Amino acid sequence: MAAFVRDPTESIRENVIRALQARLMEVQAIPDVEYKTLVRKVHRRPLDKAMLTELGNATKTGVALVAIHEQDERTTGGATSADVTTSEDRVNLRVLIEIHVRVLKGAEPATVLNRAFSDLYRSIMRDPTFDDLALDAFKRGTEADVGGDQEATAGGLLSVELVFQHKPGDDRALVWE
Repeated sequence: MAAFVRDPTESIRENVIRALQARLMEVQAIPDVEYKTLVRKVHRRPLDKAMLTELGNATKTGVALVAIHEQDERTTGGATSADVTTSEDRVNLRVLIEIHVRVLKGAEPATVLNRAFSDLYRSIMRDPTFDDLALDAFKRGTEADVGGDQEATAGGLLSVELVFQHKPGDDRALVWE
């Protein structure tokens, strides 16, 4: 996959999400790091039944589909008056990373899903600022659904907080300039 390129015509929020999407697609492709999960695709919309059926046909344990769901955003700072700006807005955006991973017969679903959580989070923490686009990223938690013995996939959510900033009232301000 091509490296992420910042788009100055888009908001910082959009650029941070695109950088996250590109980073998650790199799982299995980062030199000198061994991942047990192979991310096949990162979507920015809910995964539908057809996508999950296709994943269930994968012939290797650890093949994964991922979806990014933007959740609540909190803004702090940005104290302003009509003629003076005293600080920049700091934004905390909670993102749910939905993952569904293929589990072949004989593999332990919980172990496969835990590896996937770990692989995705390690890829984010490789550079939690996404090349200085964000201020930080950190894990808020996980939620797992490993299903029963007959399940071909295990799924879960990885909750991540992305922290970035921009000038008050201007979400298109380019912090990196």
